[in-house]
Amino acid sequence: MATPNQPMPNDDKLHVAAVEIAGPFDKLIAKGIFNANTFPHVAEMLDELANEYAAQWRSYTQGEAIPPSGRKINSRGDYTRSIGVDTTSPFVKLIFSAASKPYTEWIERGHEEYDMKPFLLAGPKARQGKSGPYNIIPFRHGVPGTNVSNHPMPKSTYSIMQKMTNRLDNAFRAGQSAIPGTSRVLSVTQGPAGIRRTYQWGYRLPESQGGPRQTKVTQQHGMYTWATGEHSSMYRMEASTKNARSSTYMTFRIVSIHSNPSSWIMPEVPAVAIREAVVKKLAPITREAMAEAMKKDLE
Repeated sequence: MATPNQPMPNDDKLHVAAVEIAGPFDKLIAKGIFNANTFPHVAEMLDELANEYAAQWRSYTQGEAIPPSGRKINSRGDYTRSIGVDTTSPFVKLIFSAASKPYTEWIERGHEEYDMKPFLLAGPKARQGKSGPYNIIPFRHGVPGTNVSNHPMPKSTYSIMQKMTNRLDNAFRAGQSAIPGTSRVLSVTQGPAGIRRTYQWGYRLPESQGGPRQTKVTQQHGMYTWATGEHSSMYRMEASTKNARSSTYMTFRIVSIHSNPSSWIMPEVPAVAIREAVVKKLAPITREAMAEAMKKDLE
């Protein structure tokens, strides 16, 4: 079992093997004496532990506070889904992140402050306007009491959105309102410029209820105050599937060559050893579980 004082590998992988096996039993493993037939409970327990490690890693990617800093991250699902388990070997398990993007590396290395505007204006979703390139950037906002977002909306804001959208949805269905409360995608088409979506827009949270305009200080351009509150112009978007009804809460902000130089500065993010945090948290459980499995096999 990888122990907390061992360095984590640099390939988005977390190796799991029993502490008891790593040292004293190396020669027995090499000779084939220590195998799944002679120590079935150990092999079975390692499978269970591997899944526990993967579950804990996924939990950290979904908003659980990561010790010791307490930082929370939100993968939007891609990072979480990339975490898998390889139990091919009876005594060495591999928990890994199989993704095209190096999520784990970004988190464990952190990054310095940088300007997102050049990337956003040159990306595949950027558009060309009369006065130059621009892009519409969506932001998803979590609801109170969930880990969907590091900064869930206040309960008062959520209450307003629920009340107004439900009221308008009921009125719209009864033919008493020209717009619904919940916005939805009406169609998705593929054109020369890429995917195009047609929306039916519903209730939009007014600026007066979108919260205070926040101020931040950047190393590159000094102090900057947002043009509106964080939740201003927020929409409730239909996100139901065949299996469940749900919705998401979105705001949309425009970035262009005319945007304030400080407006799209991503602040510095410190490094977080997410894999090491998984190992440290489960180390006590691992020692106890492996000792019990070893005891059963030696009886």
